[in-house]
Amino acid sequence: MKTGSYDLNSKEWRATSPEVRDLITKLMEFDYNKRLSANEALDHPWIQKKVKSHFNAEMATAALSNLNNFTASEKLKQAAITFMTTHLATKQERMYLMQSFQQFDVNGDGKIELDEFVTAY
Repeated sequence: MKTGSYDLNSKEWRATSPEVRDLITKLMEFDYNKRLSANEALDHPWIQKKVKSHFNAEMATAALSNLNNFTASEKLKQAAITFMTTHLATKQERMYLMQSFQQFDVNGDGKIELDEFVTAY
């Protein structure tokens, strides 16, 4: 791959459709100026055909449910960390943590946004 040479004529690849091989060839283009972007790849006929013909509403619903559960588990983690810092840390440790947090939280909203983190770091 580093040299830009690969073989899509092997036994495994011959079992795939010409559209798949076309997509893979365009994605593995050695010259990055000629290589498909992510958006171009999503617009490729093979992807479009698969998306339209294989959309599984049940799987999509399950994926969204999993995402909601992940968010809920993140909130649980936040609650556990808050509990540990407020109940298990000494007063001096809590003051140090609060000062460190406030250095990052430039706008004082109680959250550290990515831009605040990057600026402080």
